[in-house]
Amino acid sequence: MITVKEIYSYIDTFAPYDTQESWDNSGLNIGSFYREVKTVGFALDATLDVIHKAFEKKCDLIITHHPIIFKPLSYIYDKNPAYSAIYRDIAILSAHTNWDACDGGVNDILAKKIGLKNIEKISEKELSIVRTGKTNLDFSSFVNNLNLSLDTKTLCNTVNRKPENIAVCGGSGGSLVEDLYNSGIDTLVTGEAKHSEIIQANNLNMNLFICGHYETEKISMPVLKSKIEDKFSNLDCFLLDDKLSKLQR
Repeated sequence: MITVKEIYSYIDTFAPYDTQESWDNSGLNIGSFYREVKTVGFALDATLDVIHKAFEKKCDLIITHHPIIFKPLSYIYDKNPAYSAIYRDIAILSAHTNWDACDGGVNDILAKKIGLKNIEKISEKELSIVRTGKTNLDFSSFVNNLNLSLDTKTLCNTVNRKPENIAVCGGSGGSLVEDLYNSGIDTLVTGEAKHSEIIQANNLNMNLFICGHYETEKISMPVLKSKIEDKFSNLDCFLLDDKLSKLQR
């Protein structure tokens, strides 16, 4: 018998939960550690659509990237995904910033996906989630490569310099612009950034490529699924596509 706790403990060996950011809520969000698991669904977010698909496939557990609960809930009503998961008796386990930062996790996967060479981790603790690398492509070719490799429409700021020292941060990495600039980075590839962060990158003469939160992280879920399948060969595992995750760009 395989339990939620066994799956949690295995994820903890390669993406330790004690490395998650202080504001994060990775781990078991809904259900019991002692729940027997036969079928697992994987998704970036536990939306109502994902939970419905998981129920159709008779999933005992959904493993997500983003926690279904970030902050304490004042109430849970029938259109809340947490209500839907509890009602359908589906456990939800998340691996968020611990999966972002670990070796072989989200940002290593993203760096390889867009074809970076000489991929490294920044030594500064506050930037250890980021990966850096090099490319031989000019500005236009690099943007085209991002669009093709991530199936997206990249939004760019107005600097238009040749990418040389590149950093990648899946999801929301705009807040790292200044720290990355101070570390010698001239180009940041991320999922989303605030207007003020785009202006800041322009002022620092940094390329800022915004490729979509969903697009920069969804590529990691098949990898996580494969790791779980390789460890627990008796589990039935499914990727649960979410029609609401990829917004029109």
